[in-house]
Amino acid sequence: MTYRSTTLWLPDGKRTATVWRTWYRNSDGRYHGHYGFTAASHGVSVYVVLWTSDKTKYLPTEGKTYSYSDESTVQLFACDNSYPNDEDCSSTW
Repeated sequence: MTYRSTTLWLPDGKRTATVWRTWYRNSDGRYHGHYGFTAASHGVSVYVVLWTSDKTKYLPTEGKTYSYSDESTVQLFACDNSYPNDEDCSSTW
């Protein structure tokens, strides 16, 4: 299983979220693994996009591990707490 982590920066250049994900690829080409976040600045929320499931989910708990399976792509991003009414978000990762 592959593990990666990164720090996502909001456009203000001051607030961040540290996110991570793991994955492995089955013979069917779909990905399976886990994701989460270890830290987020005050006023920042973290989300995941599950492409095959066509879902965007809010991650409510810092330090919690979330799992996924049978996805073509999994992306994480962070936003100001006013999202989706405000476009103050990081790029996806």
